[in-house]
Amino acid sequence: MQYSAAIIANYFIKKARDENTYVTPMKLIKLIYFAYGWHLAIVGKRLINEPVCAWRYGPVIESVYQDFKKYGNGPITEEASNRTDEEQLRQLRVDKIALALLDKIWEVYGVYDGIQLSNLTHEPDSPWYVAWHAQKGKSHHNFNIDDQLIKAYFDKRVQ
Repeated sequence: MQYSAAIIANYFIKKARDENTYVTPMKLIKLIYFAYGWHLAIVGKRLINEPVCAWRYGPVIESVYQDFKKYGNGPITEEASNRTDEEQLRQLRVDKIALALLDKIWEVYGVYDGIQLSNLTHEPDSPWYVAWHAQKGKSHHNFNIDDQLIKAYFDKRVQ
């Protein structure tokens, strides 16, 4: 099942709160991006129901950016309340594969700050880099990064 980006965002916000830490908007966006990529590679399906865009400073899920931009570089203190679908939330609570993946993403990537995570997304062979530099990302605001490009990148890392 595909989930709204807000539901996945809230999962990471709650995870941070449970561990007496926080996430910034940049860190949150990158965590969702990594979860999206790994889900494509491992499960073969999209985790969220919206595209990942190539913006100047890296991959972005626009609705998450819009929901949390008011926090700037600071800690997010509230969950996204708009666009959270109760049925999707119920589905996520029983989706053992998605929950295990989200927990692993938090375990592996949650120790990094937003800048460090952003740097990981800017590697020369990364989906953002290819989309931005070779596929018109520079000339089109909100240029979607192709799922096959993301999947291929993370498939290589699964091996």
